[in-house]
Amino acid sequence: MEITEIEKLLEQTPFEQFTGTFREISHMGYVYKDLFKIGNAESGFYVLKVRNKNKVNVTDSINLLKSVNDPDNLFNKYTGIIEKNDCIITISKWIDGIQPI
Repeated sequence: MEITEIEKLLEQTPFEQFTGTFREISHMGYVYKDLFKIGNAESGFYVLKVRNKNKVNVTDSINLLKSVNDPDNLFNKYTGIIEKNDCIITISKWIDGIQPI
C-alpha cells in the first residue's frame, strides 16, 4: 500500500497529525511495504503497521494483546488501532534500536 493511501485512511483520526512524516522501514536490504516509522522529535516516534483485516491471524493477534495481563509493562502495546475499508492499522511507540516487526 502506498503512503498516500495510508495517509488518507488516517484522515479524521487522532493520527492524522502524522501525515507527511512517514518513513519506510528496511531490514537487511528488505523494504517493508506495510510497516512505517511515523512522527518526529516533538510528537514522538511511532511504528505503523497496515494489515488486511480479513486475515484471522491479524485479528486474533490484536485480541490476544488486548487481553494480556502485563503489570510490568514488558509488551510494547498498541497506541491505536484503526479499522477502515479492508485494513487494520496498528500504531505503537517506536523503540529505538529495535526493528518492531
